[in-house]
Amino acid sequence: MSTRLKNTLKTYLIVTIVLAAILIYLFVVDYIDLSTVAKIYLPIWIVAFAISLFGGRMFSVVFVLFAAMGLLVEYLVHLLQGDRPTMSGAFLNIVFLVLGLLLGVAFQRISSRRKRS
Repeated sequence: MSTRLKNTLKTYLIVTIVLAAILIYLFVVDYIDLSTVAKIYLPIWIVAFAISLFGGRMFSVVFVLFAAMGLLVEYLVHLLQGDRPTMSGAFLNIVFLVLGLLLGVAFQRISSRRKRS
């Protein structure tokens, strides 16, 4: 196995552990269920992992971390709203997903340009 592939797998393993820890915590506090994880966060993880295997490590790390942060922010907003939660937490989650996508693409392009130089 090449050194680059080993580094990619190590990096993605750390990101996966962070995402899994957040998802497990939110599952334990009964905020999220397994069907939501399977429908939303598993496809995000699979797509990012596939992209990282094809050389997009920076994109995949940024995208998955922003997806995890978005879920945490959504949870915190709902906690702060108390008994009457609104959709503002979910909106912030989507903003974090889109921001992670855009920043991931930008950082990947910068990273690719540095490698070429």
